[in-house]
Amino acid sequence: MALTLCVIGASGFLGSHVVAQALAKGHKVRAVMRNPDDVTKTSWLMKLYKAEGNLTFHAGDLDQLGSFDEAIKGSEAVVVCAFPETPSEPKLIETVRGGALHILKSCTDHGVKTIVLTSSGGSTNPKEGEPPVKNEMDHWSDPDYQISQGKYSPAAKTLMDQAALQYGKDHPELRVVVLNPNLIMGPMFQPDLPAKGSLNMLLSILKRERLDKIPNGSMSIIDVRDLAALELAAVENPHAAGRYFGVLRSFHWKEIMEAIHEVHPEFEVPPVGYEGDDVRPTQFDHSRKESLGVKLRDLKTILHDAINDLKARKLL
Repeated sequence: MALTLCVIGASGFLGSHVVAQALAKGHKVRAVMRNPDDVTKTSWLMKLYKAEGNLTFHAGDLDQLGSFDEAIKGSEAVVVCAFPETPSEPKLIETVRGGALHILKSCTDHGVKTIVLTSSGGSTNPKEGEPPVKNEMDHWSDPDYQISQGKYSPAAKTLMDQAALQYGKDHPELRVVVLNPNLIMGPMFQPDLPAKGSLNMLLSILKRERLDKIPNGSMSIIDVRDLAALELAAVENPHAAGRYFGVLRSFHWKEIMEAIHEVHPEFEVPPVGYEGDDVRPTQFDHSRKESLGVKLRDLKTILHDAINDLKARKLL
């Protein structure tokens, strides 16, 4: 069934993929960004399949209560991909948590039935360390501890998750879903590579500008197209609610480096930069995520497609 979706952060890395997949499914999309008159943000979105006649642009500001009303009114579901990661300062907490509450209030004010918010795996890390298997319903970060360590971004996401889920309990007419990804990788629609982001990070690894030695750590990864598909599956599944991990799985950096070499043989795997045993990658309970019915790309495919994007941009 075709829906009218409001996508907040539509010109971003993830948001643009949500827009593209929603349009391809036959949905109408209201794309929200700070400045919808900026043609550098809208022109390439209008080139997406089925954009003509089905994609409109609207303004919204996380810091301004009511600024999303015009875009949200008449929408059947809202997908939020706009929460900032930087700057890492205390104000970020109120921008993220407060912005989520502003959007949630607009949803209930205008009869929206479903909202999907993109958070972070940084909100699922218990202070006492990772459990043998982590699940997204029971395991939480400690925001006070994160703030004491200057980790304002994960603190903001933790407080946002808590506030959003509580809002859903207080307003049962609104179904609240939260996706918790870590590193989001894959090809981009944007014509220019941003100064920060996963493709930029991958490029710097390929050029040996960072990680000249393999660290003894792990990283949880998902393809941006798969995360977008999970978010739309959560919109379309009337039983989806609460938090869901947005990860394929966690990989040791040694495995990531070797996979990069396999798909791009010009890359020389750097030496190991530690002694002793490899740390155990984070273990996830994938059952809730798998209930959404989205088949995820494997690590080599994710890296292959991301590297091909860099090549197409003539950056490699």
